[in-house]
Amino acid sequence: MKPARLICVTAVAVSFLLNMSAPLPSQEISATTSKHHHYKFIDIGTFGGPASFINNVFAFGAPNQINVSGLAVGSSGTSDSTPADSTGFVCGGVDGSLPFVFHAFKWQDGDVTDLGALPGDGNCSIATSINSRGEIVGQSEIDVDDPLFGLREVRAVLWKDGNITNLGTFGGRYSVVGSINNHEQISGLATNSIADPFSLLYQIVGSS
Repeated sequence: MKPARLICVTAVAVSFLLNMSAPLPSQEISATTSKHHHYKFIDIGTFGGPASFINNVFAFGAPNQINVSGLAVGSSGTSDSTPADSTGFVCGGVDGSLPFVFHAFKWQDGDVTDLGALPGDGNCSIATSINSRGEIVGQSEIDVDDPLFGLREVRAVLWKDGNITNLGTFGGRYSVVGSINNHEQISGLATNSIADPFSLLYQIVGSS
């Protein structure tokens, strides 16, 4: 990873507060849209690191990082330095350049919970999607290095009832997940063990 200046960036949740303001003249706007929505910005903070974020494009962020109950998910920096074999795909903040361990979080009504990662010293994780039942998906590093790159492998994970589940692969070394719906159906991708030199993904991770 290329070195970068430490820039403090924290995830911000937008919360609906009030729906009150003076209506505009009826000839200019209908009664159903005559009031302005009022919002406030909430600094979710971090786990001691320099940054936190929601819906990172590099983390395969999905449209539903906040559910109907106002529970939001993302990833937050800790004060721990990343191990030498950490991958910028999951660690390092929005662009993978910050040398800190990041953990998936869930936030609701001012309370932030560290969702943790799969077992292993210094593993990073990211939460990318949550459904209406509070089931969360994302990705986590595992304590195994890819021999091709010398970096930790990544697995799609599910957080449910306080537990984290490794969703595995099709025999390859990587899997990632984008979203989960209200029927607990999860979409993502995973590599298998079949070599495919004509695949773009093979050029990146060495399998299809």
